[in-house]
Amino acid sequence: MLKNYYDENDVFNVENGMHMVSGEPGKAVFEVELTDKHLSHVGRTHVHPGVLYSLAESASGAAALAYGYNCFAVEGRFEYLGTATEGIVRAEAKCKDEHESETGQVKVRVFDAEGNLIARGYFVIIYTGEPFEA
Repeated sequence: MLKNYYDENDVFNVENGMHMVSGEPGKAVFEVELTDKHLSHVGRTHVHPGVLYSLAESASGAAALAYGYNCFAVEGRFEYLGTATEGIVRAEAKCKDEHESETGQVKVRVFDAEGNLIARGYFVIIYTGEPFEA
């Protein structure tokens, strides 16, 4: 259900080639296959850092949203540890189960095509209390 929702409604991700691979309460995986449009304008040899952040933020939101309540990110901290030049980049998010409170915490790790950790992030999510309906 959640995957279909993202595939059909998240125009930003669809337009940028990002898609949800899997999602369940507290966990989500997103991927993007790098193309020329994902490369940084500096040298055009590596992925633009904004692609990594967007992929991670999307995964964090989906991990939290999978609990069944509308939510949005209010804070994000992100560390770039490396880069990718080609292939599939993968973001794996894990949310602390706090959907019964007002906030949630999500940790995200981003990997290059060889499985190397190239970025990691931490996001704070606010739950609205309203049920999510796909």
